[in-house]
Amino acid sequence: MKRAVIMSAALCLSCIAAADSPDDWAGRDGKPSNLRAGTGCLSVADTAKEFYVFSAKPLPVHPDGKYQLTGTFRRTGSNRNVPRLYFGIAMYDGNGKWMNGFQSCPLEGTHTELAAPAKKGDRVLKLRDASAWKKQASAIAFGAKADFSDLPNRNISPAITHIEKSSDAWEVTLRHPLGKDHPAGTPVRQQSGPPYLYVRAGAPLDGEWKTFTSGIIGGPGLGRDRLWKGTAAVKIVIFSAGGQKAGMDLKEIVLKEIKP
Repeated sequence: MKRAVIMSAALCLSCIAAADSPDDWAGRDGKPSNLRAGTGCLSVADTAKEFYVFSAKPLPVHPDGKYQLTGTFRRTGSNRNVPRLYFGIAMYDGNGKWMNGFQSCPLEGTHTELAAPAKKGDRVLKLRDASAWKKQASAIAFGAKADFSDLPNRNISPAITHIEKSSDAWEVTLRHPLGKDHPAGTPVRQQSGPPYLYVRAGAPLDGEWKTFTSGIIGGPGLGRDRLWKGTAAVKIVIFSAGGQKAGMDLKEIVLKEIKP
């Protein structure tokens, strides 16, 4: 039989507690959240210009851990817009720095090297072999290691806009100029991923309570359904689609560590 150790949004270990205080949450950049205490829940007014909150305290995680996130939400107020819920986990490295997908999510089979020097200001880089690279929102990670020990790799290029085979190499075009020099032969890989590990992204809400639960999320490592390699701690993140004023209630926001 499995035993669940419950971490609330207040991130208490070995206890069960509701996320019943606005003090359990913080806004972006350390600002106070715009959550307020409701009846058996927390609420954000439908007049709010933005709804974007993180659990206030980081929760340490470990590679052999197994985790599950759940939360219950509904639309409130008279706003005609249908709120779009984004609910997930933000990841941080051992220095407390946030990790995004461009820094943390390698695309399989894309390890190669620069076929020519890449200089500061360049927008077209030459790679030895980009045949496995995908045409999607992504970046070039420099100094990539075959064992992925460089992850999270923040030595990345601006976003990739085009990949094309030329006569002597593969040419990768960047949205903005490269920020610094890299010599020929520098090992690189393609990396792509979202800012957070989502339970739901863009889920529409109505006036009825809806509960969203993740699958079992493995501890930090490589592969699907795991926290990203290099993660030392996590926070719960909840926000609504940008530019929309949308009222929302939330309750029973719980991150569980599943133990045998």
